[in-house]
Amino acid sequence: MLKEAKARVAANPGKYFGNKVYGETDAGGTQCLYLSHLDFKKLGLRDYGEESIPDRLRYQKMLYKYLALPAALYIAMTAVISKNFKHVEHELKEEEKHTGLRPQL
Repeated sequence: MLKEAKARVAANPGKYFGNKVYGETDAGGTQCLYLSHLDFKKLGLRDYGEESIPDRLRYQKMLYKYLALPAALYIAMTAVISKNFKHVEHELKEEEKHTGLRPQL
């Protein structure tokens, strides 16, 4: 597809806007290629530059990478504490049944 688009641009210089194949290098390369005699912005296609979208989001990836482990540990600790607290509550209720007195924490 890219070869065909470049051949069309080479065969008709000036016919296509900026003699450019939109999507070849835009946003690091896209899965769709466009040839147009109109400005690509008029078609609703943004100018992303040549840097790929994932490369632009590297800070977001770092955020997920470094916050995933603490979040997982927090969830695990919460589950353990909750389980232990339920166990203690159950023991206190059992003690109250046997003694008739409400135990103090």
